[in-house]
Amino acid sequence: MQVIKSVDHMTSDSLDLTSVDELIGMEKPHAFLINYQAQGYAKFIVDDHTLNAFETSLFKIKDSLSRLQNYFMLYHMVKFNNIPGSRAMQIIINNIA
Repeated sequence: MQVIKSVDHMTSDSLDLTSVDELIGMEKPHAFLINYQAQGYAKFIVDDHTLNAFETSLFKIKDSLSRLQNYFMLYHMVKFNNIPGSRAMQIIINNIA
């Protein structure tokens, strides 16, 4: 999995959703890498499209820090009931080298 575009965007703790106008009109990517290279601090969640991509491609993220951040994100998504633990575990099992 290769990063094709990096976008810096400010978020807010008072908003549930963030709209990134810079991405409007672009072709839908294979996945979104939230907090690429660990530049931000927050508890992030991703959409089903990205989780589906991670099921077969998380190990392909070349930057080890970004890959680790995504495993932490999965952990927090389970912890806060955003996804079932079984889905996170299947993603991890599929990506163990």
